[in-house]
Amino acid sequence: MSLLCAKKCYSCGDVNAGVYVEKAKCTIPAAGANATADDAQLIDCLSGICYAAFSDGKVAAGCLPKADTAGACTGDRAAGETCKSAAGDSKKSVCERCCTTASCNSFVAELDGAPDSAVTTAVNMVLLVVAAMFAMRV
Repeated sequence: MSLLCAKKCYSCGDVNAGVYVEKAKCTIPAAGANATADDAQLIDCLSGICYAAFSDGKVAAGCLPKADTAGACTGDRAAGETCKSAAGDSKKSVCERCCTTASCNSFVAELDGAPDSAVTTAVNMVLLVVAAMFAMRV
């Protein structure tokens, strides 16, 4: 017998239908605050996996999409924002992130369409250039 353990996750837009909303329509309410029409709503996720995605400047959040081929939240996707081409449109990208603790997808407002690994690489490159410049001055 398998017991399902639902977790609360923030939801806005529709992750299963690929409906994205403006970030302003997906704000995370402050602890103890009354939710407004622009706030993400808390929903039960039977998979226990919360999810958020960014595409064309808009976001969607909720439970891990039913069509997700991995069906799990592991690897790079669990560690930070990852990006891939949208299904059926190679010019459009979808950046996503998932997590497995209650209400953990509050990072939806921080999604920016840049993979976290790319941001880290860019920062490291800048630091290397600065270090090289200082080394040449000595």
